[in-house]
Order: sequence, then structure tokens, then C-alpha cells
Amino acid sequence: MPVPPFDMRGLLPPFVGADATTQDRSPYPATMAEVVTQLGTTPQRRQLLRNLIAYRALLASDGYQSGIQFIDGSFVENVEGAANRSPSDIDVFSILSAPRSMPLT
Repeated sequence: MPVPPFDMRGLLPPFVGADATTQDRSPYPATMAEVVTQLGTTPQRRQLLRNLIAYRALLASDGYQSGIQFIDGSFVENVEGAANRSPSDIDVFSILSAPRSMPLT
């Protein structure tokens, strides 16, 4: 399921629909294109996303090819509506598989 729209509180909903046991619940697996489409709604947000994409390109250039990233913080909230400001960063937690060429210590 792509990233759902913000709920009336300005947050990503914990689940979509009336059934809390649905598979459509947080965390929402999404492609970068889906994240950009749903959360890249202002010039400031798009700049933060460009920075995230550059970070991901840097990881790829260092040989990281698989893993998962969780995006959190004010970037996944409607802070423009709730606090009358733009998000200042994107909180990212990455779990990556080390490249084969990188020795494990």
C-alpha cells in the first residue's frame, strides 16, 4: 500500500479503514516514488527529499545494495497545518546489508 494521506490530526494513520487488523497499517512499505508523490508537497519538502535521495545514492556508491529505511519525525506529519512551519529534516533509520567488499568488524 502506498503512503496514505494524513488523518484529521495531521498524522499518518496507524491503519487504513475501520479494521485495525488490516494489513494496510504502519509501517507503510513504499517506493521512493510513492514517498515523493505523497510527502513532497512543498518546495521545502522536495528539497529534503532531494537530500535523502543524494544520501541513498552515496550509500549505493559505497556498495550498499539492500536494506530497509524507516522515515519518521515531522516530515511524516502535516506540520505545515499543525504548527505553521515546514519540516526541517527527515529522520531516517537505516538497516542495511554490508557490501561484500566491506569487512565486518
